[in-house]
Amino acid sequence: RLTGALPKLRDAAPGVETIAQDVRDFAWTANAGCAVDEGGRVACWRDDGQLERVEGAPPATTIAKSLGGVCITSRDGRVFCWGRSTLDLYGSLGSGSGVAPTSPTRVGNLDEAQRVHMSEFHTCVLHRGGGVTCWGLDDVGQAGNPKPAHSATPIVVLE
Repeated sequence: RLTGALPKLRDAAPGVETIAQDVRDFAWTANAGCAVDEGGRVACWRDDGQLERVEGAPPATTIAKSLGGVCITSRDGRVFCWGRSTLDLYGSLGSGSGVAPTSPTRVGNLDEAQRVHMSEFHTCVLHRGGGVTCWGLDDVGQAGNPKPAHSATPIVVLE
């Protein structure tokens, strides 16, 4: 739980839409940020500074963000990703198609996800049992695949 000097999102400036509860997790990049509140609702700030609730996202526990996309872990351990561009060059959003989903879309058959992490070109998930699954750019092994190769679908890199 975030405490201290950070304001609650509901205490934002007058006229700015807010999240109704305390922040449980957040992710930020150079152009915008996203947050998950205690109720599991997801909201992202757009480039113009306006807060926008993410429709279609299941109740979330954690969130990760890159310049082009967002991924969450749901309360039941699934992973959902989406982006704002139509092209997902290296598959970091896990659609498997090279096209970024524009609304929360389940990634593969991942379950038992505890935490999701994103870079600009690859994404990894820490599972409750300690395993790690990654996908996206992996030309020199940065996504953990022992045989470096791009993958638009999840690959187990640590069991």
